[in-house]
Amino acid sequence: MTSENSKKTGNVNPSRRIVTGIDSKGRSHAQIDGPTPGFIDYGRAASSEIWIDMGSEPSSQEDLVSEQQRLTPPEGGSVCRVFTMRPEGMMEIKNSESKKFKTDGIMENHEINGPRWHTTATIDYGFVLKGQIELLLDDGSHILGAGDVVVQRATRHAWRNPGPDDCEIAFVLIDRTTRTVS
Repeated sequence: MTSENSKKTGNVNPSRRIVTGIDSKGRSHAQIDGPTPGFIDYGRAASSEIWIDMGSEPSSQEDLVSEQQRLTPPEGGSVCRVFTMRPEGMMEIKNSESKKFKTDGIMENHEINGPRWHTTATIDYGFVLKGQIELLLDDGSHILGAGDVVVQRATRHAWRNPGPDDCEIAFVLIDRTTRTVS
């Protein structure tokens, strides 16, 4: 999570992540312990990418997290990230940083100033850690607060923080484009 000393709309720090592994003696250990290298501060929001799962054997996966992020996970995989969404109009948007987050044309509105409507072919779990966030759907808006969870099932949506405080929300996006159910 972000630093406790960040203000309502202050600096957001990269999330600390601990990635486990198996050592040469077959024991579990903290293979990675530190701030994620996958951190982008857009101004209006900040993203800490935690892990990218390729859908392969977990113990053999490489760390693929970098400054460049994609909205959707790899085919058959998943992605975990923590977003801090600042209240609208409280922070300047950093266009140079926003170019590091690739949406592959999924965003309906390419302007980063307003709600960014989109539909992904994923099932997403969003856990509100602190603050409040507004989930925009075709049927209207739904306010979520700390402790609430949204299960986003490949539907059109957007997010907005009506303020006055930052909102921190953790997402796990799981690709379902190649999965078949029998």
